[in-house]
Amino acid sequence: TKIQEYFKQASLYAQKVTEGQGHKLADNYWDVFIDLCSDQYNTTANESIWEVEFAGQNNDEIKAAGRIGSQIGLRAPNLDQQKDLTGKADPGNSYAFYWSTPKLYELYLKHNDIERMNWNIAPFSYVQAQDGKGVTGREFRAGKMAEVKQQYWDKSYQYGEGNAANKTGDYEIEATNPAMKNYSLCCGKYRREYEPTEGKKDRNNTCINFPILRYSDVLLMIAEAENEINPQPTTLAYQSLNEVRLRAGISPYSEGSLSKEEFRQAVKDERGMELCFEYTRRFDLIRWGEYPKNLNELAARAQSGSAGNWNGGDKYSVYTFFQVPDSYNYFPIPDSEMAVNKAITENNPGW
Repeated sequence: TKIQEYFKQASLYAQKVTEGQGHKLADNYWDVFIDLCSDQYNTTANESIWEVEFAGQNNDEIKAAGRIGSQIGLRAPNLDQQKDLTGKADPGNSYAFYWSTPKLYELYLKHNDIERMNWNIAPFSYVQAQDGKGVTGREFRAGKMAEVKQQYWDKSYQYGEGNAANKTGDYEIEATNPAMKNYSLCCGKYRREYEPTEGKKDRNNTCINFPILRYSDVLLMIAEAENEINPQPTTLAYQSLNEVRLRAGISPYSEGSLSKEEFRQAVKDERGMELCFEYTRRFDLIRWGEYPKNLNELAARAQSGSAGNWNGGDKYSVYTFFQVPDSYNYFPIPDSEMAVNKAITENNPGW
């Protein structure tokens, strides 16, 4: 009963955001993130509702820069020592610590969602004809260059006609290349090429903002809540879910085509495809009661080395990062709190 009331409140207040507040989805999915990376705010539509603001490169009196783009972002070489390289020769150093799982990659394939896929999961990597001398081209996965040409091609750096042998220009690898079996790819959501800076980009510090709440998230809240508080998904639930899908260029669901359980899974999938790399998934999985289960399934896959850039087998530790126990649904209560608050007689489950 209490959970039902929570969902009713969630739907009520989420709908208030849609009523006369001027919010709408940007025409293209990537528009929002180009704004974030350009230190701009809603240039095409009022979609970003709340974001973390960063500014500068930590090179003036006010230290307000962040690490979005350099730690989580599209992989690019460190050309810090080459002070004369700017623009597309140095799109901005990124360590690329965040990568997709094969599960996310396959989710996009299942829904034929190539627009969000080609922005969120890097469809190319930067190449240099000579290491340390500047980026000279982009190496695309087979079939991806043609797709991107129909998407954000004109809004990104271009390097001309490609030559794979010389690592110059834009080109694709062959479909038979073993790399095509790798479904664990770099996060491409935050791209430093759009940073508004004259001259050299800082190696680590960026002015790229980070999304906290977007209008698409609100629509998916409504879709989920409406499905949970009614015997079956309502017209509003379908409308809200389909608005997000249509912006992504994928087929909407016909009203009445999904059962309550099927609609619930459709929302889960949609949140994964729309909001990946925005730090929402762990909390979604916890409230759905699926956090340990879903990660443990990935542990077995990582151990086998299936479709990932991870090496399989027991001697590699990557699979252990997915082996989370049920206790990870909660944070532990600190000993210092328990010591001074005698009303707390036991820690959270599993701690």
